[in-house]
Amino acid sequence: MGIGRVIASGTAYSLATVAHGAAPVATRERLGPSDRARLVAARPDDAGRLLAGRAAALLAAARWTGSTSDDLIVDAVCPACGGPHGRPVVVGASAPVHVSIAHAAGVAFAVAAAVPVGVDAEPRSTAPARLAAVRDVLGRRSLAPLADWTAVEAILKADGRGLRVDPSEVVLGVGRRRGRVADRDARYRLRVRRDRSGCVVAVAWAEGAAAAEGPAPAGLSAPAGEAGSVRGATRRTGRPARHP
Repeated sequence: MGIGRVIASGTAYSLATVAHGAAPVATRERLGPSDRARLVAARPDDAGRLLAGRAAALLAAARWTGSTSDDLIVDAVCPACGGPHGRPVVVGASAPVHVSIAHAAGVAFAVAAAVPVGVDAEPRSTAPARLAAVRDVLGRRSLAPLADWTAVEAILKADGRGLRVDPSEVVLGVGRRRGRVADRDARYRLRVRRDRSGCVVAVAWAEGAAAAEGPAPAGLSAPAGEAGSVRGATRRTGRPARHP
């Protein structure tokens, strides 16, 4: 599966990206039963988005585990109802692997790691209305709302509950290097960067992964003007809608 780009691969995780509509044709053969059912029912644009996310997940998982994409199957089944949705899972790898997928600006991002992991992305050109909603959820203390919001969402994905948890329950550490959900003991390391696609991308992985990632990954740079951080969000019930 030669289409896609690994934008980070270190001692903590591998991160890959595939543009919507650019997934290899072979990705369809790597879908589990639930994802195949979802693909059949999807509109063309949604199908391209789904396939890009799955292709990115396969690429990241293959790089992280040393497997080949052709050995892997990706699927998502809701643990509550058994429906064709829920957290993606990759099977067939040479080592246990956790994955997470995000979409922004027509691009799918996927991260793979040996521990629970989450990824989120937002375009730096985010519309003013959405940016206002993000600021409202985070609180006016946030000097870098996109970086803080992606970090919060990445932690909630790694936690496994996503936006079933109020984002205000996420506590970000100084410098946005660590975070946690207030009602659980788990701690997460964070890395927030800007990808060359123009998106702010955050990865959260559970403590217990290797502490050091090594040099900054190729293709990523620190977000200019995004150095602020907050200890935690104010308690608000509103939250910005996700991208369709």
